[in-house]
Amino acid sequence: AKDQDELRESRILPTHIALPARIIIFGAEFAFITTRKENTMVLIASGETAVSLRTLFDLLWETAEH
Repeated sequence: AKDQDELRESRILPTHIALPARIIIFGAEFAFITTRKENTMVLIASGETAVSLRTLFDLLWETAEH
């Protein structure tokens, strides 16, 4: 509901898809972050893997509901 005010677009994935960790992709690096049980962050610098994750994100984004 706050998307327009916060200059963002949100999409909702189907309920059968579980993504408990956050994935942040920036340039050739990405981070996996968990805050519930493990409270862990893993930062990886790998250009090829970042491209793969970005491609997976784009696929999920296209299938998610507006």
